[in-house]
Parts: sequence; structure tokens; C-alpha cells
Amino acid sequence: MPSSLILLAFLAQLPGCRPTSVERILTCAKQDERLAVVLPAGFTTAREWPALVILHGLGRNYMTLVEDQGTRETLLRSQAVLILPDGGRSWWRDENQILTLVDWLSPLLNLDRRRMGCSGWSMGGYGSLRLITDHPERFAFWGGIIGLVDFPNASYPANENHVVPPLFGPPDQWRAANPIHDVDRLRGKTIWFATADRSFDAAMNRELDRVLKKYGIPHTFEVVNGKHVFAVVSELLPRLINSFDRFVQ
Repeated sequence: MPSSLILLAFLAQLPGCRPTSVERILTCAKQDERLAVVLPAGFTTAREWPALVILHGLGRNYMTLVEDQGTRETLLRSQAVLILPDGGRSWWRDENQILTLVDWLSPLLNLDRRRMGCSGWSMGGYGSLRLITDHPERFAFWGGIIGLVDFPNASYPANENHVVPPLFGPPDQWRAANPIHDVDRLRGKTIWFATADRSFDAAMNRELDRVLKKYGIPHTFEVVNGKHVFAVVSELLPRLINSFDRFVQ
């Protein structure tokens, strides 16, 4: 039987998951949670696989990177299992949602918990940084693209900030929600993140770069031309995927 048919037969047996029209991509549902999963070429449960969680930005969803042809092709080139949950407009505040999905998929796809990463763009950059600083024992890699990585922070001017959503609570709770205050928990992790020079989040990312240097935490920080737009996400996604693939080799 051709390998593609073997793969499709395997996917059809996964509880709550179904193959899409694109080989190696499936959509899954666990109760009311939705996600997409992208499998690497040659996938088989006979071996363990590294996995990267990718959290989407505000106004996007779990299918955004799959539905765009350019980013979909980038995802399919990855050597790892990619997990794309749906967070709606939640700012990824429910971290248990993400961890539960990872725990559900791990035995089904034979994921290697020692080679697990989290990442995201914009709102997902915030959520993934908060996730790894809250649960450093769960992830060994963090990647961010135009992420709101020093947020909420009322000290930034309006053009370098984002309106704080009500779900963050009153201002006296904002500092505890800001992951930049816990970056010392990133010690020993592989870190890659990037922004665009005219993006409103550029100051936040430069501040994260400065704080990481202050703490002596190795990392890679890149700046490209552009604004806080999906075209920049599309441009930087291959660098994120390549960084994680190099980490897990």
C-alpha cells in the first residue's frame, strides 16, 4: 500500500480527527476545543516526534496558517509535528486548554516531551511566552513573531501599545499577567523571536531582547522590514520553523 494511503488510514482512526484535503494536515476536536495538526513527511508512530505548538493572533484562528498557501507550504516542510489550537479572542489566558490538548495528542502521535516547543504570533506571541514562563518544565523552545511580549504595559505610548482587554482585570493585576517579568524562567531554553521595524510591538520586542541580555540568557532576535501585518508573519514563519527544526536535530 502506498505510504500516503497508510497515513490516511492511520489519521482516519484518530479519535476526533479527520484528514483535510491536504495530505499530512488534519483537523481535530476534543469536546468543544478545535485544532489543526500538521504531520511531518514520513510520519509514523513507530518513532518519537518533536512537536511545536503555534498560537494564532487576535482575529485569526487555528486554520489561518493552513488556509494560506504560502504559510501552509512552510508548515508542511517542518520536521516536527505542529499543533495549532484555536484560541478565539482569549489572549490564550486559559493555559490548561493548551496543555490538555498537548497531553491528549502526545500518546496518539508518540510525541517526545523532551523536544516540545511553544510559539505564536501577535496575541499568540504573548500567549506562548506566558505559557513557557508559567510552565518551563513543559517546553524547551520558545519562538515569537511580532509578539506582544511586554504586555500589558501602560508605560508605552499609545502607538507602541495595545488596548488592554477587560479579561486582564483591573490595572493592579496587569503586572502579574506580563511575561517579561518572568523571563529568568527561560534559562536553558532555546529562544528565537522577531519583529518588524515599523510594527507597534517593536519596542516591546527590543525590550525583551534587552532584558534577556541583562540576564545573560542566550537568544536570537531578528528585525525585518514591515508592520504588524500577516505578510510579516508569512515572511518570518520559515525562520521560526527552521529554528525549531535545528533545535530538535
